[in-house]
Amino acid sequence: MRTASHITSLLVGLMLVGAGVSVSRAQAPVLPPAEEALSSHHDALLGALMSCLDVPVEAWSEAYESGRPEIALDWGGALPFMEASVSAELLAVGLQLSQGAAGGQLRIDVDEGSLVYERAPRRAAEPLERRIRVGLRYTLTQPGGGVLASDSCLETRSDLHTRRGAASLADPRWSVTNPDIPQTGFWRRYLQPTVLVAAAAVGTYLFFNLRSDRADGG
Repeated sequence: MRTASHITSLLVGLMLVGAGVSVSRAQAPVLPPAEEALSSHHDALLGALMSCLDVPVEAWSEAYESGRPEIALDWGGALPFMEASVSAELLAVGLQLSQGAAGGQLRIDVDEGSLVYERAPRRAAEPLERRIRVGLRYTLTQPGGGVLASDSCLETRSDLHTRRGAASLADPRWSVTNPDIPQTGFWRRYLQPTVLVAAAAVGTYLFFNLRSDRADGG
């Protein structure tokens, strides 16, 4: 009976202490990132795409330092809604785009484009991690058909967000820019680890207490 009483007292004490620590952590204020540090899902995907296109853009600029011919953009595969934004970025860096076939051509085949939220590691500064993955192939041809650059590219990125920040970045027009936000409830993030720690402590106590009882009885 005395052993059972000690076990009950130990379990209750561990649960109360653990729950108290968990509550204090849950109530600690979490400051959202600065607004200027947040990039919308659309802009994050655009940044990954343009990073993959640095090489063909540089190749075109080096081949035609002045008097650059126009270039047609030929888009295929995933993320079709990003074509207009990529075109605007290419114009901004000095490429003259056209719809005709007389100039050069930049063929882009987007094999994959994903953006998802996952629960961040327990010790992360924010509860959510945004993961971006963009994979594409490109071929840059000169007027007349000569190939200036041809390759594939895989760009992966990740950053941390608060739940409020994650919700503010969504664009419901396209599914990839409106990802599901996983639940990060009190039980999963704080209380569940506390219960596991308490159970392990009780198991350790029982193991050594039973050994001690056997030694005393022997």
